[in-house]
Amino acid sequence: MIDLDRLSPDATIVVLTGAGISRASGLATFRDAVSIWATVSIEEVATPAAFARNPARVHGFYNARRRQMLDPSVQPNAAHCTLAVL
Repeated sequence: MIDLDRLSPDATIVVLTGAGISRASGLATFRDAVSIWATVSIEEVATPAAFARNPARVHGFYNARRRQMLDPSVQPNAAHCTLAVL
């Protein structure tokens, strides 16, 4: 546990996380059993070659992910709130 009272105001904190942090908020992850990559080929939407072949497909994929965050049921979870405090 980090003692926030002992942190210097100019402390640098680095956090490495992945899509799994947002699972509790209702967003799909990339690698679990019902993941994004289980239904969409990574080569079709997440490579420079995919963008060169079909930029509209790539934009559509990422725009759909962004639209998910507009759903009122998707809210920050405890991990997000803890990171915000840090």
